[in-house]
Amino acid sequence: MIQIPDARIIDINSLVRLRKHLSWAGPWVGALGLVGYVPFSTLELDDSALIGVDGVLAFTIYLVFTMGWVKAIPPLAIALAALNTVLTLRYVFASWPIDTKDERGLVAVGVMAMAVSLWVLYIAFAPLFREARRSPYLDLVFATKRTLGVDYAGESLSWKAWFRQLRPWAVVVGIFTYVVAFAAMLIASKATGKRDKALEKTIRDAVFAAGGMLFVWSKRKSALRGTVVREIDRRPPVLLLRSFGDDMMAVKGERGSRATDLHRKGMTFERVIQDHLSPFGPFVAIGRPEEPLSPLGAARDYVPDSDWQDEVQQRIQAAAIVVLIIGTSQGLAWELARLRDLAQLHKLILLFPPADDVVNRWATLVGRDQASGLPILPGEIRPEATLALIYADDLTPLVIEAKRDEWSYETALRIGGMLAITTGVEPAVSGG
Repeated sequence: MIQIPDARIIDINSLVRLRKHLSWAGPWVGALGLVGYVPFSTLELDDSALIGVDGVLAFTIYLVFTMGWVKAIPPLAIALAALNTVLTLRYVFASWPIDTKDERGLVAVGVMAMAVSLWVLYIAFAPLFREARRSPYLDLVFATKRTLGVDYAGESLSWKAWFRQLRPWAVVVGIFTYVVAFAAMLIASKATGKRDKALEKTIRDAVFAAGGMLFVWSKRKSALRGTVVREIDRRPPVLLLRSFGDDMMAVKGERGSRATDLHRKGMTFERVIQDHLSPFGPFVAIGRPEEPLSPLGAARDYVPDSDWQDEVQQRIQAAAIVVLIIGTSQGLAWELARLRDLAQLHKLILLFPPADDVVNRWATLVGRDQASGLPILPGEIRPEATLALIYADDLTPLVIEAKRDEWSYETALRIGGMLAITTGVEPAVSGG
């Protein structure tokens, strides 16, 4: 009889809020840095060394936003705001009272505005940082994909392997779409004799709508089989188990995207999983028999119906991580039971999808688990608030909870991937 300890809740809402804020704050800080630095770089001022340091700090803050070095942001924000204040006071007092015709006064006012903006930014982020720093997953969530591969999968996907997985026709279609959109907008401007932004937007959106469909189709048409992907990427794979009906599941509350962002075309829940678990190993699955095109996401292999159970069992044992999207099919209950019987629960990420029937899915799976005689699913889970369930090595269920949107799933997948591929024990908190 397997004894399942009480579940432990991992609330990631503070980390998700921080990720959302940093996504828009990074470009803003970079722009503010240029606003303050560029005018100074064109003036003959005495404090060139201090101005140079100020500009470097502004660029550094933008860099840490981009690279995810979040612990460096508060002290850098303070340093930049302080230096801007010093510079501002230097030139304000040199031309006091401020004369708007005086170039020094204008620059001083602009830099003061930048300093105040950065200070307000820091004040706004301070509570988020204090809360998020209590999480042992702060560094993990903001790590680069290469770092995830090196730290947890033993190595990252090489550039050579990444290039071999590229689909050339999809790249050609993508480049062609951008060229056609630019040419069409240019022709429209010349035909009308003036620049009409509304017309340009209509043309651009139409071109990228058509180009996006062709881009997605070409990627699906030329998709590599799972066996080929595993030959390219030799790391133990990440195996996806799900109902075939969930292959095209959309993501609710997804991140905003521009019409020109081809990567977001055809975005599905499975692609979100792929984006954030592929650093841990090649993402593979068994495909629906006789489907005309493989969906975007996991690399598919196709096996006869009579062989799928043996194939799943072999793949579970070979995988580094097993992702199972909960559903109501009998096959999913059998796969969960095989994970238990093969003593592979420590590899499992049980995902609660962004589906309206998630409560019913969980109730059905729990019912079948109870009927098996060796139940392993904890009963205290709130399916409407849960994103993922992972088992530690001692079979303690770790339940990740947050708002059900794409940002939260991305964060939960990174944490779940780390827990599933390692010991399942939470790392120590390194920040105060």
